[in-house]
Amino acid sequence: MPLKIPWLEAKNRGILILLLGFAAIIQLIILLLASYYFPINSIYVFIFVSLGVIFLLMGVEILFAETIHSLRVHRRQKKPTKKKKKLKKISVTRSIFIGAGISLGLFILLYFILAYFFIDPLILTILPVYSKFTLVEVLSGVILLIIVVILESAVPQK
Repeated sequence: MPLKIPWLEAKNRGILILLLGFAAIIQLIILLLASYYFPINSIYVFIFVSLGVIFLLMGVEILFAETIHSLRVHRRQKKPTKKKKKLKKISVTRSIFIGAGISLGLFILLYFILAYFFIDPLILTILPVYSKFTLVEVLSGVILLIIVVILESAVPQK
């Protein structure tokens, strides 16, 4: 599916960096909480898993922003308009921030739901603690990616 927002233009590069910053802030908060609940001795696990999840979140934010923008454009095209009334241009930036907020909120929700189940010492007792942390991070990211892809395929095309 082609991208509807030109991400490589000069005006949108700052938004890409902002999306990366949003993902990094969310990941930092999750790392601070995870270091309390998952006693992990390896700093490499924290660094590499977190970097991977940050880039995954940035990609999910971009896909979700594209989906939100497509939905807004499709909804605008379905409305009957009078010829005298001019419609305002649909703000791409607003679509991006709505998509980023929803996708990051879903990621936090999925992370805490999965972490709640994996903190229990009776679940997956053969796995070490850092494996549980890695599993929770990756599973929540992949589940979110699957949700976004399903939503994107459900958006009606022109």
